[in-house]
Amino acid sequence: MKLSDYIKTATRPEVYTPGTATMWDDDHISRQLLAVHLNPELDLASRTPAAIELTIKWVLEQVPGSGMNILDMGCGPGLYTERLARKGHRVTGMDISANSIKYARESAAKNGLDIRYINQDYQELAEQEQFDLILMIFTDFGVLPPEMRSQVLGNIYKALKPGGIFIFDVLNNRYPLAETGPREWEVSPGGFWKPTPHLVLQEKHHYPDQQVTLSQHIVADEEGEVEIYRFWTHAFDHGRISNILADAGFGDVACCDNILPDTTFCLSNHITFCMAVK
Repeated sequence: MKLSDYIKTATRPEVYTPGTATMWDDDHISRQLLAVHLNPELDLASRTPAAIELTIKWVLEQVPGSGMNILDMGCGPGLYTERLARKGHRVTGMDISANSIKYARESAAKNGLDIRYINQDYQELAEQEQFDLILMIFTDFGVLPPEMRSQVLGNIYKALKPGGIFIFDVLNNRYPLAETGPREWEVSPGGFWKPTPHLVLQEKHHYPDQQVTLSQHIVADEEGEVEIYRFWTHAFDHGRISNILADAGFGDVACCDNILPDTTFCLSNHITFCMAVK
């Protein structure tokens, strides 16, 4: 690849232009992500155990009941599903990462927990009126481009029983979304992105009209093959969330801030938990 091609590749893309690759279905990267999920000292791929416990406590206070049929979308290695199953609920976990689902199934079997796991993309959810409660935790909702978000919300609405509840969390307008910082680059003999030598060019772009920031990672190997990873991060106020959910057919909507403690990367008042009733 010529230097002029790198320059073209690194230019600011049109908003919501997809990358050429994704992390979660890449075997090497998903193994790195799994290790981060399972590190209790980090809150990068998952929240810390204490924050997970607080989240589940809050969720079950909002939706009290026994033996609920619960779907955890983006379940990762089962950090929430196992805790919910131990409380007597019938739990299904869905995740696009085959490595995370493999780990979750093995962990459930080891711990004698009857949890159903599905290796599947959100967009492929096809159940009809099966769940009392659907969760999407750790601000996954905010990474979805609008068209995909509408499709996923439609799938969630169909999968909930009448009166079922969808609970998720988002970054709100107090989060410093517009902070982009300088371009960065790294040369590695092998690491997070690839097991072989590679170059990584990283930068962020803010799109104020859409209230979204792009984190772009351009990864080139020794042969000059290039992959572009693009991650979109949205921030929402309560009114915007209510409108999006109303458009998807949901009725009552409640938004709550300051549920979790501050972390290294995010303050408590940057995160809003949302609850919507079918």
